[in-house]
Amino acid sequence: MAAPNKQFVFYGVPEVLIRDFSTKATIVRLLKAVDVTISLDFPSEDVYGGNDLFPFFTVDKERTGKVTMSNAEFDAGLLDAAMGSTVARDATAEVLVVGEAKTVPAASTYTVELTNKTTAVANTVKVCYADSRVELALVEAGSEAAGKYSYANGTLTFAVADASKDVLIDYKYTVADGDVVSVLSNTLIPVVEILMVNTMKDKDGNTIKETITVYKAKASGKTDLSQSRGKASEHALEFSILESGRSDKKMIDFSTVRLA
Repeated sequence: MAAPNKQFVFYGVPEVLIRDFSTKATIVRLLKAVDVTISLDFPSEDVYGGNDLFPFFTVDKERTGKVTMSNAEFDAGLLDAAMGSTVARDATAEVLVVGEAKTVPAASTYTVELTNKTTAVANTVKVCYADSRVELALVEAGSEAAGKYSYANGTLTFAVADASKDVLIDYKYTVADGDVVSVLSNTLIPVVEILMVNTMKDKDGNTIKETITVYKAKASGKTDLSQSRGKASEHALEFSILESGRSDKKMIDFSTVRLA
């Protein structure tokens, strides 16, 4: 590889890897970033003395660094990186069904089966009349009456008084290959390493690879997961750059190479 031009234009967004600082295990890969910003603040305090109106010296003060980013795709690892949430891949996950429409048969046995009966979660089933939205009461088998139904193994049994009635059923069922993110009351925000790479062209058309390493950082703990009508969501993270603890005192490395 040849040395890059000394000057070139930054453009585009990098791909981002966020890794656990201690284990180096990858927490999340952000491959559809919308924006990434590194903000560094190295303040100083002016020192005045004598009769001069300008400072004769400046004293370096406490420094701060922030990395902010947003990604167009959601990944469960975002919440892990942001607040230490637990993430289970290919795990048993619940799916919510809202308003599954059914009609109580006109004749015995007045039973209705859920579409996902085999994995329905029993204590999540709620039923209401489709026209009035009045909720029906769950009772023991054999005690069905008008406005009352029983439930067992994905099957709902109604009374003759509700024959031919249209009902709406809300419930959850499980699948075996989902991703489950659990936000717990006692999780701790992880300390991470942030790696970024971006590919661009310089003014002569040469391909430039820019790699940024933030050696140690920790998320602010705030994440917005907004969903809006007619608009794709963006998922934002903010990190504070921490003292790296490295013997060479490096906090961030920026490296560029021109690809042959």
